[in-house]
Order: sequence, then structure tokens, then C-alpha cells
Amino acid sequence: MNETNQIDLTENFMKSDSWDDFFGEIKDQYIGYNEILIKGVKLGDPLRINGKLLTGKQINVRFSDCHFKSTVNSTENKTLNLIFDNGCTFKDEVAILTRNQAGISIQDCEFFKKLSIHSLSSTGDRNLNDILLKDSKFHAGIIFGDGEYDGFIILENSKFYQKLPDFRYSRFSRNLNLNSFYCDEKTIINKFLESPDYDTPELARDLKLRCAQSNDHDRELDFFAIESRTRAVLKKGYYKFVSDLYSLFSDYGRSISKPLIGILIIFGLLLVINCGTALSTKQPKGKYVGHAFFVSVNDSLPFPLAFNKDSIKASNQVIFENEYPPMSYQYVRLFLVSINLVLWFCFLLSIRNFLKLK
Repeated sequence: MNETNQIDLTENFMKSDSWDDFFGEIKDQYIGYNEILIKGVKLGDPLRINGKLLTGKQINVRFSDCHFKSTVNSTENKTLNLIFDNGCTFKDEVAILTRNQAGISIQDCEFFKKLSIHSLSSTGDRNLNDILLKDSKFHAGIIFGDGEYDGFIILENSKFYQKLPDFRYSRFSRNLNLNSFYCDEKTIINKFLESPDYDTPELARDLKLRCAQSNDHDRELDFFAIESRTRAVLKKGYYKFVSDLYSLFSDYGRSISKPLIGILIIFGLLLVINCGTALSTKQPKGKYVGHAFFVSVNDSLPFPLAFNKDSIKASNQVIFENEYPPMSYQYVRLFLVSINLVLWFCFLLSIRNFLKLK
């Protein structure tokens, strides 16, 4: 592992009349160092790192515990790594403009408004090696501008609260790993409900498709849920009704317990109705309970049990004093069994999703 040969130029940086000139002046005087540290400063004006003037081997420009309010513009240099870490905060919208950059690292930072990363190229070459976004908080999302990205995009332990990351306009030579960042689904949905827009379902759809390409089935379901819920708000009507039912019955295929509880509730209702009917006909308790249980189980399953019709008719005879239930019961049974079939479908789908079967 290469040791970092670092020089702290915080005081020189703050005394400089022009930050452009400051970075321009370091090319000869500090050529032996591979990292320049700027620590604990507050930057209210746009910052332009004139990396083209930084010569020599690969060099890191590290901002530690700094506070930014505006654009960070890093010009062309294929050996420049731009690093923000150790509690850097960004109060306003921030755009990092890069050209043929070696890499960007953002660790333990907080962005209160949108972060934009634009990879500019006049040669048509792929831009940037690796972009690391680690242990950082994004309150308004991040957008990668139109460009080619050649390295890894790592979102390790980063948290997105009100907006999903936007990769729609970018092209990556490597698959994105979308399993390592946290997405606050509840807050994103609430923010969307405050001001509905078409971006949120489109962002979720894009992330869902990228997860499918990486065979990340769990995250694919999460983004599918966000897409479905937000799109239902925009479309309304029948689409919203179906989406709400899917959410209620199985949390968009992510919950096994919800449909299972619903199935047990339907069984309980059928059992109560059957027992109540038998009780009203004054059947002995020891005689009708077993038959009521059998008929309730049979009606609760999505497929017929291995019982012959004569057995079912015999149970109906005990419960209803007739081989066939009355029409009033059949209507109730039809309603409950219809819901039950939907619950069974959601239950089996949730099992499939849990086992990650295709």
C-alpha cells in the first residue's frame, strides 16, 4: 500500500486572493507530495480546481470538514483525485464538474440539496475511474449527468432520504452495485405525496431495471414498490385501486405474513359462519364442529381437497340440513373465496420472491 505523502495547505489556501491562482501555483513548489489537504474552511463562492496545472504523479486534493455553498469545478487532469471527507457539508445545490478525472471520493459528508456530477469530455473518451460515495447523507438526491463512466460507482452505506439517485442519463462500463445504500422509502413516498412529479416513478423504474440486470432481486422489489405506489398516485382510478390492494395484501410481494394472516382470517370467518348456521339448526355440538371445520378448510384452499363429493354433501347435510348450502351462504362464500384466491396468489408470489426464484 502506498503511503500518503501529505501537505496541509489550509492556511495558504485561506490567504490566497484567488482559489484558481492558488491551485495554479502549487505545480512546482509542492511537486513531491501526492496529497494536498484543505481542512475546516467555509467556502461560500464557487470553487474551481484548475487540475490542468497540477503536474507529476497522481495527486489527491482532499477537503476535510469543510463547508461548501456552491459549485465545485475541477478541470482536466487524468491524475487528479478529488476527495471530500470527515464531515464536509453542502448547504446549497452543488455541481461537481469534471473533465477526464481520475476519481472522486465522498465519505462521511452531508448534502442538504441536490448533488450533480457532470463528466465532461471533448474527446469522446470515457470519463472518471472510480466514484466512491460512502457513509454520506443525501437529502435531495444525486444526479449523474450525461457522460461515460469507466470505473466503479460505489454507494456504500450512503443514505438517500427524499429523492432516489438518478443514473438515467449516464452510461456505465460496469454494473452498478445498488445493494449497499439505504433508501428511506417512507420519506420518499411522503415527499412525493407533498408534490407529485413524474421523476420519482421513472427513477424507481430505472433503478429496478438496473437491479434486474445485476440479479439483485430484493432491491428490485423495493424499487418496484416505490414505482408502483408513486405511479398509482399519478394515474389514479383503476390502477390506484389495484396497486393499493397489492400493497394491502402483500406489500408488493415482499411480505409473507400479510397474505397468510388474511388466509387465516378468511378461514376463521367461514368457520364461524358454518358453526353459527349449524347451531341455529340445533345440531349437537359434538356432531357439527368437525363437519364445519372440514367444509371451512375445503373452502379456504385454492384447490379441492382429496375428498369426494359425497363427503362434502354429508357435511353440508349436517350443517345446513341439506346437501347443498342455501343461496345466501353461497353468495357469502363466493365473496370470501374470491378474496381468498387473491391472498393465496400473493402468498405464493411472496414465497417465490423470498426464495428468489425466477
